Amino acid sequence: MDGEEMRWEDCPLEELIDRGVVHSLAKRLQVEEETLFERLCAAYEGARADGTLRREGEGLGFSLDGGVEILLVKNSNPARDRPCYLKYRIGGELRPEAAALSEEVRGEIYRLLTGLHPFGEPIPLAQASSDLIAAGYTKVSLGVYKMKTAFEQLEEFAQLLTREEFDPPVVEVVLRPCPRYEGEGAQGAPATPAGPKEPAPAPEETPPSGGGERPIPEGMEGNIFLTKAAVQNANYLLTGLRGGYLSHQQTAQLMEGYRAAYRDDRIERRGDAWFFDTTLTGTTGEGVVASFKEASPGGSYGWYVNWVGYDRDNSRPGDELGKFAYLGNMTEFLRTLAQMALPERWSFSRDNADDYSILVRYIKYTFYRLKQEGKVCILEREGRREFAAFNTGLVDHTYEEIYACFLPNAQPEKTPWAFDCFCTAGSRGAGKRLVDSFNPLPQAASYFRRKEDLLYDLERELILDRHHIIVDNVNRLPLDFLEEVLYDSGEMRPVLGGLREGRPGEQKALYDRLRAFLDGGDKHFRRICSRVDEAVELAKKRVRWNFKTALPCFFPTRNVMSLMLPLALLHDDRVDVALVVELTQSGNYQGQTILPLREAYIDARLLCRPDSDWLDTSAAAAAGEED
Repeated sequence: MDGEEMRWEDCPLEELIDRGVVHSLAKRLQVEEETLFERLCAAYEGARADGTLRREGEGLGFSLDGGVEILLVKNSNPARDRPCYLKYRIGGELRPEAAALSEEVRGEIYRLLTGLHPFGEPIPLAQASSDLIAAGYTKVSLGVYKMKTAFEQLEEFAQLLTREEFDPPVVEVVLRPCPRYEGEGAQGAPATPAGPKEPAPAPEETPPSGGGERPIPEGMEGNIFLTKAAVQNANYLLTGLRGGYLSHQQTAQLMEGYRAAYRDDRIERRGDAWFFDTTLTGTTGEGVVASFKEASPGGSYGWYVNWVGYDRDNSRPGDELGKFAYLGNMTEFLRTLAQMALPERWSFSRDNADDYSILVRYIKYTFYRLKQEGKVCILEREGRREFAAFNTGLVDHTYEEIYACFLPNAQPEKTPWAFDCFCTAGSRGAGKRLVDSFNPLPQAASYFRRKEDLLYDLERELILDRHHIIVDNVNRLPLDFLEEVLYDSGEMRPVLGGLREGRPGEQKALYDRLRAFLDGGDKHFRRICSRVDEAVELAKKRVRWNFKTALPCFFPTRNVMSLMLPLALLHDDRVDVALVVELTQSGNYQGQTILPLREAYIDARLLCRPDSDWLDTSAAAAAGEED
């Protein structure tokens, strides 16, 4: 790299970076791009002349007047663009430097990777990074901007190799033995808490399975690597406490659950993973399941646990109310509730009076949350069901809470309950029975456990998953925006034209082509990154002016609270999408994904009617029509 840096120093700035990369900085400094580029060139030449051009890691740094620090970083794909791209910081606004990995974390990563891959054989960096992410070692938790930065700190046992013969070049990792990370918790040792250990019986030889695939083992011991992240996540599901470990007894129960699932042929394959019931029960009362995948050949373990959680695939949140009770005509069910509740717009359509697309999601997800919290009230006498009810979270025109009431279903083999009516407490009929049956009355769903669930802290760092936001979700970005940022791409012009025409059956293929194009990480991807960064900065300013700008939301499928920020990508006065940010254990915010405004409204409405200057049914409907 030293030789390459010297060549950079011998080149004028115009040959190192594309003029388009200064767009974001120019907007931040409120100057014309051409003027800023001239200032950058002058500052760069001055730094070369007076010897203040400095090396920073793999890049070159210099100062721009006004307290701006510039860093030139190697472009990983120079065949498509100039040799460098530009990073900057203004005053104290600096992306955190890569955190130094602790000895404990280095050892955990060593044992994880060597448990999955053999020594001496090249592994694509993307694969090794995916292994770490699957085990809970993300960019945020490791304190790095790129996973490659983390691997650069692991040179003692992980050598990085760059295959220049590919376009773009491919980076690979080669693992080497490291004696000081062997021993207790040696290569492939499961990250389980210390405690009394019994010798694991040697696994019996499993008969080969059909199709030439490796047969799954009869037992976990010595065969399936139990990652630290899996253990800690299981502990969180069982206790609600983060960072802890399973007890020896719980670990033994999990392993016995696997053996029982194998014996009874209850291990289910889904894609490239196998799922089994651990027989453990989480704090919500739901059973905990785990999945495991096949490791690379040559490692100490043939398999590893990649996930522990509740089985969301077999128990979708939106299906739970229908499994609980027969609701009759769904439109009539929703109409009755809407007419009883305070007036509210329950759809994005003004033309269809029977469109309750917001209300149906609201009531289904509310029930799912109540079930998780154990707030669905059921009256049984002598083992016989008599009456059930739950709090809808809505109120009538006198602000009395509305309850949904149910009676035993005459066809219990279909659903245990059948919808009876909506009522308020103490009203005649079901309302009186409600008071007579339950003390306390059915409680509303609760979502907020801490102030951080409601308020966005501007002092915390926000780190975006740019690839997921821009590449994976490119179909959620406004087409006008894509046409603007890709204006100079002849390759994408017909793709955007096809998307504009909206030809049936072609949209998915066109978006896939667009994803493949952006996945190369060239100047167009960076251009979109800059525009997204600008929109994020504008959103932060809006939050500083009005804290209500950041809207809390709940995601039933992940059972987590998040906040949503408005992103205005085309015009500062018009929001295009919502950025979902989640507070991580480290205290940083993770920008997880973007949502269309309709989806954002539905997720926000689950908690309360949004009191927002950027998100309401009219804005969401208008955005949907433009899409």
